[in-house]
Formats: sequence, C-alpha cells, structure tokens
Amino acid sequence: MVAKAYDPSYLRAVKYWDLDFEEKGSGAGVSEEEAKRRVRELLEESIRLRLRADVPVSVYLSGGLDSCTTLALSAHLLHQAHPTAPLDAFTISFPEHHEYDEASIAERFSKLHNTKFHKIPLKQDEMVNYFEEATFHAESFNSNMNYLGKYALSRELRGLGYKVALSGEGSDEIFLGYPFFKKHLLDGWEAERKERFLERLLGDNKLTKSAFGLDRVPTEMDKECLASELQVGTKEAFCHVPQFNVLLEVTSRFLCPEVIHKMRGCWDACYNDTYLWMKTLFPSILLGTFGDRMEMANSIEVRTPFLDHKLVEYVTKLPAHLKIKIDEERSTMIEKYILRESVKELLHAENYQRLDVISSAQPPNPPLATVLHQQHTLLHSQSNRVE
Repeated sequence: MVAKAYDPSYLRAVKYWDLDFEEKGSGAGVSEEEAKRRVRELLEESIRLRLRADVPVSVYLSGGLDSCTTLALSAHLLHQAHPTAPLDAFTISFPEHHEYDEASIAERFSKLHNTKFHKIPLKQDEMVNYFEEATFHAESFNSNMNYLGKYALSRELRGLGYKVALSGEGSDEIFLGYPFFKKHLLDGWEAERKERFLERLLGDNKLTKSAFGLDRVPTEMDKECLASELQVGTKEAFCHVPQFNVLLEVTSRFLCPEVIHKMRGCWDACYNDTYLWMKTLFPSILLGTFGDRMEMANSIEVRTPFLDHKLVEYVTKLPAHLKIKIDEERSTMIEKYILRESVKELLHAENYQRLDVISSAQPPNPPLATVLHQQHTLLHSQSNRVE
C-alpha cells in the first residue's frame, strides 16, 4: 500500500503497511493456549464489525472450516445481541457431481447454528448459460471456469434481495491452509524420513501431489533465469518456489531489498511462498476475478473477516507449527490447526476433524466443447450480424 505524504519541497511515495511474518525462532515463546484465545478474540471482533449493516447480512457457506467458522461466529454474535435475528446461509450444490457437492455438510452445520439454509443447485448447462456474462464481468483471462460458480451464487443472493454477505477468503493465506505451504515444514528432515512421510501422507493422489508442489521440480535453468531477472544474489531466496519461473516479471517489479533480505534469512520458506502468493494470485484472481468482480456483477458486497488487518498482523507472527500440526506417527499434517482449536466447541465433529478437500474447492468445469459450441452459435446468430 502506498500513501502520498506532503513535504514543502516535494511529494514522495511512502509505504505505510506491508505483510510481515514471524522470524525464525522468534515465536518460540508463544503458548498454544494464548494463541487460541487471541485468535478467537480478534476473529470475533472482526466479524462483529462486519455484521454492521442497515440491510440483512448473509453468509457464504460450504462444508469447509473457513466458512463454517464464519457462520458459527456470526450466528453466535448476532444471536447474543438479538436472539431472534435471522441469519441466512447460501451454498452452491452440484447435483450432477456428488464428489464436489458439500451441500449436505453445509446444511447440517447451518441447522446446528439455527440459521436459514439456502441450497443453490447448479448444473452444467446453467454454468454454460452464465459463461458470457460472467466472463464479461471478470475482465481478465481465466485458466478455468471456477468463477461461474461464484457468479451464480451472487446472482441468487441478489434475486432474493440480499446485498451483503460474509465469506471465508483469506483464512488459507494467513493460517497456511494450502498444501504447497506444508512441504516447507519438512525442510529440516533427513531425506529418507521426509520421503517416507510424504508417501504415507499423499499416497497415489495425483491431485494432492500437484497441489503440494511435488509434480514439478524447478530446473537449474529456472533458477538461473530467476536470479538474472532479480537483484544479484537472490537465487537462494526463490529456488524453492514451485513453478517460480512464471513469477519472473511480476516479482522483479515489486520485491524490494528489505523483503528479499527477509526471504533469504529471516522468514521460514513457507512464508516466502505466502508473501509471493498474497502479492500476486490472491489479490488479482481469488479476491479480484473470483471474488469482487463476480459479486459486484450482481451488486453484492462481500466482507472478508479473515483479512482484518489486526487479525492478519497477529496470525502472521505466530510460529508455523501452530498453523500446521504434524503428527508423524499418524502421517497427518493438520492445516489451520490453531484456528480449528480456537473455535472447536462451535464445530460439528465432522467439520473439526475434516481436513480441506482439494477436489471440492472448485466447481467442475463444463465440457469445453459445450461452451465453445454455445459461443460459436451465439456469435453467428442473426442478432450479431451487422447489416
């Protein structure tokens, strides 16, 4: 973020805020109980502020930890102040693809917290019908069609008269929820021990391995190219980043010497990845294309409690082992551990014990041939001909 500070002789650009993370070894004295208490306090306050509105507020709900936490705390705080106040939860359902469908989990959780549940069935032919308008509002290239689901969700809210919703974006970023953040916690392990643990953890799940960043190993040429694009001596800071050659142009523009210094020696490697992610794909794709643009296409304001700056500043300074709990004996890595523990009593057992399911994080894409055929027909229709 940049501010203009006035000086009698000139104007200068001044950075007034940036992401920062726990430095190696500095968080060793933070107890788990203190972290749980403080995370809960900050998250409750963030949600309390974002429930303020002169119109009804709803919640985007899936079966995942982030949206369930948002709904549970929203209901808890709202019903404390106004016991009879309504709170509505909206969930996308994929009736044609049960492996993606979390609506049943979401519905059980909604009932647990006495909120009104809305299930929005979304079939592939409907997604195809939304393609043109959603793509127009996206205003950018997209590598898949996940944004169609978000467009359908905001469209349904608007149709029912809602204007504001809370969602769980940002939790994966600050609590190290993505699989590719996890592997760096094993960096200090002996090679054979690490390989054995990952084999038990991941098995033959190709999707999980891909998300874990294990399906591609950067080449020496990648590393040399990156080093030549950035400042001298920065190769060591980035050689661990999966597919990092894609980031050449953008990283060379925004990384300042102070950040490069922290990446090289102060931050854990998982935080290097987090910084790059939160400066690139997160704001432009997840918050932009998949988020704000799909919501504002239907005039829906979505508020993100996990991105409250006080919560972000506290959580990013917590040690990584409080965010990802490693149990070598059971071959598990529990992501967002401290968040789970801070809201444990508000969750169903199935929500608390359930690890993030990668395949359910996005809706199934309609067959490309179907979309192309529809667009070809539209573009060659009589209404699109110039007389």
